[in-house]
Amino acid sequence: MSYWHQMYPRRQKAERLVVENGEARFESMMAKKLSERDRKFAESLKKQFEDGGKLSPKQIECVELVSTIV
Repeated sequence: MSYWHQMYPRRQKAERLVVENGEARFESMMAKKLSERDRKFAESLKKQFEDGGKLSPKQIECVELVSTIV
């Protein structure tokens, strides 16, 4: 019998939050000139928003950060 689960407990899942005015935020974010890496990350967040509509606090922080890029 394995006891790995006692040595490596699972982390708590992050609380999921609703993105205020999400569609407009993602549209304006995708319209900006982003680097390839930032664009792929933004597309990933947008897809996750469209699938479930909720993001973690850290992901929302990233959306706000990318939204401030000119």
